[in-house]
Amino acid sequence: MVESVLLIEKYDQQPLDFLVEEYAVNYPFAYAPEDCVILQPYRWDGIHPPEPSLVRWLSMVWRRGEPIESYTLLQRLNRAIYSLISYQRREEPGVQTPAQTLIRQSGSCRDLAFLFMELAKQLGFACRFVSGYSYTTVSSQDAGSTHAWAEVFLPGAGWKGFDPTRGDIVGEDYIPVAVGRLPHFVPPISGSFRGNALLQSMTVSVVVERLNS
Repeated sequence: MVESVLLIEKYDQQPLDFLVEEYAVNYPFAYAPEDCVILQPYRWDGIHPPEPSLVRWLSMVWRRGEPIESYTLLQRLNRAIYSLISYQRREEPGVQTPAQTLIRQSGSCRDLAFLFMELAKQLGFACRFVSGYSYTTVSSQDAGSTHAWAEVFLPGAGWKGFDPTRGDIVGEDYIPVAVGRLPHFVPPISGSFRGNALLQSMTVSVVVERLNS
C-alpha cells in the first residue's frame, strides 16, 4: 500500500477578480502581435475548414454582429454546453471528437472540455486543455476521479479556466495537474513498470478535502 498526502494552498478565491485589456473587452478583438507568436499553437490554424456541425452550433450561441463582451461570450458558450450536452462518465480511453460529442449529445468532462476548446477556437480565442482534480464532483460516483476543463487566454487577465461540465468559471475548488495544447498530451492515467512482478489488480483512491483555515 502506498499513501501520499499533499497540502495545497489556493489563492484564487475570487475567480472573477480580473481586468481584461481595454482592446479585448468587447468581442471580436485581435490579439496583440507579441501575444500571437506565443499563442499561435493554441489557436485555430485557419487552414483546415471548420467542422460544419461546430459552425451551426456556434450560430445558436452567438450571431455575428451581436454586441457582446469577450468574457460574456465565453461564459455563454460555457453555459450552453452545460445546458445542452449531458455529462456521461466514460471509462474508455481517449477523447471524443467535438463532432461526436455534438451528435451523441453527451460526453465525459474531457469530451466537454475539448468541445468548448474547439468552439472557442473557431471564435478566435486561444485555448488549452487542463487535467486535474476538483473539490466538488459531478456525482458521488466520481469522488476522487480526475477532472478536466479548458483555459482561454484573455489579454490582461491571462489564462482563465472554464468548466463546461458544470457551467462555471474555474476557481479555488480546482486543482490543475497538467496543461496541454490538446487532450492527448495530458492523459489522466499513464505509466509503465519494469520487472517480473505480476500485477493482477490495482486500486487507486483520491480524496480531496477542504481544510478549515
